[in-house]
Amino acid sequence: MDGYKIKTSSLLKHVKNSGGIISLIAKRMGVSREALTRWINKNPSFWEYIYEERETIIDIAETKLIKKLNEEQDWAIKFILGSTNRGRKRGYGESDMNVLQVQQNVSKEGISSEELRAVYNVIVQRKSNMEKENEC
Repeated sequence: MDGYKIKTSSLLKHVKNSGGIISLIAKRMGVSREALTRWINKNPSFWEYIYEERETIIDIAETKLIKKLNEEQDWAIKFILGSTNRGRKRGYGESDMNVLQVQQNVSKEGISSEELRAVYNVIVQRKSNMEKENEC
């Protein structure tokens, strides 16, 4: 294995702060990615450490995203509503993100969310009607 016997303690030490990225762990250990993967596959309980490190990285990223959301950063609001399962489960999607963008652009004009939604719905309906006409 690349002239290096993989040790459990070495693996655990190098997994920390790696994001669970196998090639990074292997590089830190001085072995090839393939050698490390073979060793872990022979000792599958160690995948748990890799997955836990990956989850830790996701937790860190989500924490930073929530911080930006709490700071009322528009991009974070759009991301949460339009690009996550949480937002989609509540009915948000691409069209809602378009409304948020337009609302952000016209908020200075004093247009309410309800008025903006009504205008958007009219536009969507007209577009749908035009597409149906073009099909005929």
